[in-house]
This record gives sequence, structure tokens and C-alpha cells, in this order.
Amino acid sequence: MSRVSRSRFVGLAMADALKYLVIIQLHDTKTSRLASLVPSLQNGLARISEVAPELALRSTTADYFGYFIKTKLRPAQIEANLKSPGPKFSSEGMILDGRDSVLIIEIGQSFSARDGFSRALTWLQRH
Repeated sequence: MSRVSRSRFVGLAMADALKYLVIIQLHDTKTSRLASLVPSLQNGLARISEVAPELALRSTTADYFGYFIKTKLRPAQIEANLKSPGPKFSSEGMILDGRDSVLIIEIGQSFSARDGFSRALTWLQRH
């Protein structure tokens, strides 16, 4: 994203923070990549979220995982911050590269969870 379009994007932030589920599919799940990517991703999500992000789901193969966040940023802005350094990540390099996939879903007021998703349900109820 060019510098000009990024500056226009920042002005599109919403007035009220919304809850999102950010799902990431990694193209490369080598242990060496995960060891550096996961902490960077968690720090990046924490910087853009108004509350501590919560791990909502993960696959046993570590190629898919999702976090709940609450932010005033729009989905495209969230993705842009995860895929490029941006102003909030000036001290860190890119978190995700062009081969990784991101799906961002807004979480509304109605939701349901049980059994293995008790932490996710607790996060949703509190935020």
C-alpha cells in the first residue's frame, strides 16, 4: 500500500471499537518461522486492540489460528497492519508475508460457544 493511500486509510477508523475474529492461515509452518512469527503477531494484535487479544482457535497442524481483538480499525486496516510494518510496527518488520492468508470477521452481539470454547465465550462476554 502506498504512503498516500495508507494515510487516507487511517482516517477511516470507526468511532466505536468493534470485536473481530482474525483468522490466519500460514503458508509456512516451520518451527523456526513460528518461533519468531507468533510472538510478533501477538504483539502486533495487542498494539491495535483496546483489550488483550484472546486465542480463539488453532489447528493441530499450526497452519490455522484465530484471535479475538477489539479495535476501532476497520478490517482492511487490521490486515494492512499485520502484513506491513506501518506506523504502529515501526520497530518490527513484516509480520505476515504475501503468501499468508487473513480472514477478519466482525463479531456481533449474538454468539454462542460451549465445551472446548469456554475461554472464547468468556472473552466475548466480557468485551
